Amino acid sequence: MTLCYESAEPTPVYVRPCEPWCDSTDDHASQHPDDRTCWGPRTAVDFTLEEPDKWDDGEWCYDRLEVIALRRPEHDVACVGLSHERKAFEVALRASEARELAAALLEVAEVIEQGAQ
Repeated sequence: MTLCYESAEPTPVYVRPCEPWCDSTDDHASQHPDDRTCWGPRTAVDFTLEEPDKWDDGEWCYDRLEVIALRRPEHDVACVGLSHERKAFEVALRASEARELAAALLEVAEVIEQGAQ
């Protein structure tokens, strides 16, 4: 008796290539295809109006919003990730949405700065 899987050719699994900005050193070769997330450049904005907090390393720091380029397996496109670790907040934006948010922030900042003059 021959089982069908013994004679069948294995079905290759599609593995999406890494984004050009991904910081992976091995193109995620060691990860299952469903777990491959590309992480890219990141920056952060400190919230200096908030009270500083003592972090795990004993250093006093302001809360911050982290901004990062990423692509998760469940997303059809690369995106901008916003996260706030202490408040367990995370959101993914398409590039167009990130530009829209940036424009809205700049618009409101302009209103505040003009009102302060």
